[in-house]
Amino acid sequence: MGALNPTGCQCCVIGGDVDHSGIVNVGDLTYLVAYVFIDGPPPLCTEEGNVDGQSGECPIDIADVTFLVSYLLWEVRHRPRVRKRTLSQDQRSSYE
Repeated sequence: MGALNPTGCQCCVIGGDVDHSGIVNVGDLTYLVAYVFIDGPPPLCTEEGNVDGQSGECPIDIADVTFLVSYLLWEVRHRPRVRKRTLSQDQRSSYE
């Protein structure tokens, strides 16, 4: 997945990559939810947690969680579908 909110922050590589895994995925959402709702550890880089790009007194808030959920759901809906491939009898026997 690409960057959500590329910024000039020196520590940020991918906006939305809150857990610094190198990609934006459900792990980032989990990290952000823990931070916003249950006093989990803050993102290493505020800019990566501020996925909606809003500034203010508290740049990371519920709006960022909502934005990240929307982004992840959009990505899932727009990925190419993998078709199951049916093996012929000859192909199945070669695996046995």
